[in-house]
Amino acid sequence: MHNYARLKDPALMQNYFIALSRLIGINPSAAFKGFNQVSVDMSLTGMQNVMSNEWLQSNGITSQIQYLRKLLNEAASTPGADVNNVFEFLDGTGQKHSAFTSVYALRSFIELFEDLDDFEPGDFDIGYCHECEEYEWDQEMLTAYGDNDICRDCVQNKYVYLEYYDQYVHESETRIALYRDGDEVTVHEDDDSFHWSDEDDCYVHRDYESASSSDPDLFGDYHESKRHQHPISNDWSTANQNRYFGVELEVESKVDRTEKIRSIHSVLNDGNEVGHRCFFERDGSLSSGFEIITQPMGLDMHESWWKWLKDPSLISGLRSHNTSTCGLHVHVSRDRIQDIQLNKMITFVNHPDNAKLMQSIARRYDTNYAQIKQKNVNNATEDCERYDAVNISTDERKTVEFRLFKGSLRYEAVIAAIQFVNSLTVFCGQGHFDLSTERFLAFISSNPNNECLLAYINERMYGITPNTTTV
Repeated sequence: MHNYARLKDPALMQNYFIALSRLIGINPSAAFKGFNQVSVDMSLTGMQNVMSNEWLQSNGITSQIQYLRKLLNEAASTPGADVNNVFEFLDGTGQKHSAFTSVYALRSFIELFEDLDDFEPGDFDIGYCHECEEYEWDQEMLTAYGDNDICRDCVQNKYVYLEYYDQYVHESETRIALYRDGDEVTVHEDDDSFHWSDEDDCYVHRDYESASSSDPDLFGDYHESKRHQHPISNDWSTANQNRYFGVELEVESKVDRTEKIRSIHSVLNDGNEVGHRCFFERDGSLSSGFEIITQPMGLDMHESWWKWLKDPSLISGLRSHNTSTCGLHVHVSRDRIQDIQLNKMITFVNHPDNAKLMQSIARRYDTNYAQIKQKNVNNATEDCERYDAVNISTDERKTVEFRLFKGSLRYEAVIAAIQFVNSLTVFCGQGHFDLSTERFLAFISSNPNNECLLAYINERMYGITPNTTTV
């Protein structure tokens, strides 16, 4: 790509491309403003000169941009059209799908700019709905059973939420079956964990017949552990306003997962029954893995317990970071968190000025299962949803769940995530309203219990790499 200097020009980068992306509905007012500014600053010939190399021409990029300019011109010159109804205009003229298609085609071009120092990328992602076969803004997409992206309209009208998978499934592809304990569950018709039983005249789980076996059942159903969770108190939690952390780590298994769970259970639960320190559960987002769910514990207990990750024999055959399915969720007890404190916590995580810090700690940013939505400190708890990066709609609202972290089998990454949640809770409980990265870094640097967090930030934000493998 030639002429990087001009491509970094704010009039081109920030106005033109952000205008094109926001045309699809995020901020029509900014789209009109940006487009009008570009129209004044650059002639069409000048634009062609910038985009005249062979790659752009061969991929039809210039024609796609010209088409979008044409749509904006039509919308701006149509009687009654204004900045607030450009989306309705496109829909009314039957050109909305074409507009989505054009921006979708531009995505690979736009991605070339994301590594430029002067470019602050917005969300340019356009998704494709496998149900209605339409393009849609990525923030309006959900991942359904089978890892298919489905738009919210289709999900609302044609899909049902199945707690067994924690995912949406097409309403025509579900069936009732008996789980291992004999309880009825609704499952996907292609789930090979269930088979037809002539004796029971219904579908049953493959382990249903052996449900009465004396062999202990270590692998639980989704959310089965909720009925058996209880805080494990110690001096640290007592001294810190009964603050507890529950951690959910998703892993994929390259070996037989039942055998793997059996091999690590006695170590993780100190030779006691399952749930002494953690549970093992299925999760619909995983293909061949399981979720490790801890009992609520204090920070110091987590720092000691998670050292099992340093044993190669225990993590052998498991994957977490290097997958597209695994996440790391950290819950903090909510009963002592004040409303304004919670508003500040949510605002901090979602604020674009803190994006670099969040991405460094979490190793991912703004995913379908951990969505970033800019919040205002006065009303951050309003309009919150389950798949927000900070989820406050947990069962009975007993915890605040931080969903933004990518899975990891590295001890330092897991502990850094827990230390971050602990530090942010205390930081936002102070009287100030300075929610900047700089203020937060100064805070954690001057407080104990942040060794892993500080080392992790130094490594991932500033390139100060310790003698460990980054995952």
